Amino acid sequence: MRFQEVLMGLMDDSNKDNANRACFNILDFKGQGQLDIMFLIQIYNNTSRDTLFAQEILALIRVYKQKNILLQGGYRRQIVLNFATFNCLIPKSCMVDELQYACFGEYVPKKVTTGLVTAKL
Repeated sequence: MRFQEVLMGLMDDSNKDNANRACFNILDFKGQGQLDIMFLIQIYNNTSRDTLFAQEILALIRVYKQKNILLQGGYRRQIVLNFATFNCLIPKSCMVDELQYACFGEYVPKKVTTGLVTAKL
């Protein structure tokens, strides 16, 4: 059922947050509502560095390091990589398109409804 929920979240183009939430839930390995920095580092170290996915992971790692370890930007308390932080840093995860392609063999575009005609973008 969880697998089906993730896939359905990826297909929901009506709200970008739903697809991003599905990507966040995949990365939330422990299911605690926040990303584990050690898990993100392991993903980054085992992913080709020139992919968009690796760049997204690197952006999360850099923000975590900058705000929590170096305490730059006036931050005096540690940030948590929860969904709000993830959604702010990654407005639309490339995982949405990649997983749609991997599961369905093609990118599934959003349907646009105008009057009586429904078209695909």
